[in-house]
Amino acid sequence: MIVAIPTEMDSLNSKISERFARTAYFLIYNTNDDSYEFISHEMQQEHGAGTKIVNELSVRNVEAVISKNIGQNALQALKVGNIKAYIASAGNVKENIDFLKSKKLQEF
Repeated sequence: MIVAIPTEMDSLNSKISERFARTAYFLIYNTNDDSYEFISHEMQQEHGAGTKIVNELSVRNVEAVISKNIGQNALQALKVGNIKAYIASAGNVKENIDFLKSKKLQEF
């Protein structure tokens, strides 16, 4: 599964960002082979940032996101795009990936 996670830094030990669409980085992580990449992403537009990032994630074949917060428009766009959204747990990015793999994260 390809998962996207908004992060504060480009590290697996980073905290998950408090913001979904206006985060500094997104981690794109493949749970099948544990490969990953960080993409720098800072949205400056006033409206529509959530739906725009969901479109970008769709192009990257993302199947799920893990986030602390997701706005209603972004959440709706994720549902339309058939991308699952999981509520981040306490802990860093790597810990949340492990929680996802062991089915310990709740869906939004």
